[in-house]
Amino acid sequence: MRRLRISPKRQVPGAAPARKVLRAAGRRLFVDLVSLPRTIAWPSSQQATLVLLALGLVWRTIRYLQAFPLWNDEAFLAVNFLTRSLAGLSKPPEFNQVAPPGFLWIEWLSAHWLGGGERALRLVPYLASVGSLVLFWRFCRKVADPSVVLVAVGLLAASFYPVRHGNEVKPYIVDLFVALALMSLVWRVRSEPRAPGRWLALIAAAVVGVWLSYPAVFPAASVGVLLLNHAWRDRAVKLLGGTLAYGLLFGASWAAMTVLFTLPQATASLWLPELSTWRDAFPPLARPWKLPGWLLDVHAGNMLAYPHGGHHFGSTPTFLLVVTGAWTMARTPGRRELLWLLLGPLPFALIAAALHKYPYGTSARVMLYMAPAFCLLAAEGLIVAFGKWGRTALERGPIVVVGLLAVMISVYTVRDLAMPYVRWDDLEKRRIVREWARASGPRDQWVVFDGATPLPQYHEVMLSRWIQRVAEFRYDVLSSAPGRVRWEPDPSTVNLPEGGRLWLIVHDHGCAPIYPRARLIAYEKALSDRLGPPRTSSPQTVDFSTFTVHVYSPSEVAGSFRGVATP
Repeated sequence: MRRLRISPKRQVPGAAPARKVLRAAGRRLFVDLVSLPRTIAWPSSQQATLVLLALGLVWRTIRYLQAFPLWNDEAFLAVNFLTRSLAGLSKPPEFNQVAPPGFLWIEWLSAHWLGGGERALRLVPYLASVGSLVLFWRFCRKVADPSVVLVAVGLLAASFYPVRHGNEVKPYIVDLFVALALMSLVWRVRSEPRAPGRWLALIAAAVVGVWLSYPAVFPAASVGVLLLNHAWRDRAVKLLGGTLAYGLLFGASWAAMTVLFTLPQATASLWLPELSTWRDAFPPLARPWKLPGWLLDVHAGNMLAYPHGGHHFGSTPTFLLVVTGAWTMARTPGRRELLWLLLGPLPFALIAAALHKYPYGTSARVMLYMAPAFCLLAAEGLIVAFGKWGRTALERGPIVVVGLLAVMISVYTVRDLAMPYVRWDDLEKRRIVREWARASGPRDQWVVFDGATPLPQYHEVMLSRWIQRVAEFRYDVLSSAPGRVRWEPDPSTVNLPEGGRLWLIVHDHGCAPIYPRARLIAYEKALSDRLGPPRTSSPQTVDFSTFTVHVYSPSEVAGSFRGVATP
């Protein structure tokens, strides 16, 4: 078999000089790219911080003004503000909700002074969100270098969960605001311990804060330990007196709130720790060999999702940065008090979790009060890492990170503008109810049959999608109805309103085994026998829910039924 002989390549004339030119051009381009950061007019840390602060405020404001439809977790709580009196909020809320009394009262006042719309109910969380970002910026300027302030403020400004919960009818963002207020005020007391005004402000914040936020007891307790250590170390009698006053007043306020409100709510929701969403939020003390893995999983999970993260070690980079920052602070004697102030709430929260009194980790929302601490420590850790990589990385690295965070904020903002809802179904259901409201007259009355009156009581019912649809629908109806709404009243008590029409709105929540179909047929027949035959709309189905409207009219206005499609 003949071997194939391959002759050497022939050199093309002029090829070698061309290769040299290309290599020289590539080398020059590489050098230019490397030196590009030195030729850019980089903004100062203070300027970049203000830009991020402004972007974060704009994102929060746009999301608030978009007025997303309330989703199920918000609707569960919001219904209570539209159906109860202020005194009625002393009883455990409907839908097995747990919320601090101060938050309930403020939300009730907002709903009754400003209306029951989305913006009115979300005004307090929005203000707490905006105030938290500004307060965090001011606090960081007092305790950290400008580069750390830049990254820390950027992390909080660009993190999704503080923005999301800052535009929800839930108390989680208030948890963050109260914790941050306590941190800021105690730091002012520490710098000027003989100023009585600062002591009064701190004590007032702790006394009032525990009524606005259930987990506020954790940062308030860590503040007390910090003050006690400071007084003992300096042997200052006046400082010790202020610390005792703080502890007694804060403790009395928390005890009164617990007895009057927390315990009744907890008794009405004894099954909450058994929920699948809470079950993993308590340390496995019965199986101590699993405790190290649980601690690692929790602290590297969604609890530290700043600016982004997830369950099952999805927040490991942030966790490593927080550990690095905490280790650096612990090695600096002058900053150990700051480290305790940041991480001091965690031991108390862990004790509460061990007693199954409050969940620990597994979600960012129940630990949102720790967001300032995690963002500041992660920023410290990142600056330490940049310092290990050289002077150029230390000078330019934070600006690059901030640029990436600014892009994240911009993307989130554009997404909220394009999709102003959590689920599209929520938007469509709200539209349908508002169409009914526009077709209703000022003297019309709505009667609603939703198959969930009274509300069922069994474990994990609030996790069922059908009861979530019921809560969302109830809020939409209550916030849009032309007058008082009646929920499946006795047909013998139902009459046509004077000069108006009666609307029977039937909501089939889509859970066939539970929906009382026979009861609905009997109810419709009873009303028809009493009020005459109605005009009925074509059923509309959204998210497995079906809506049907029956309108009963007096003979003189029988022909005025408009706005709802009829068969």
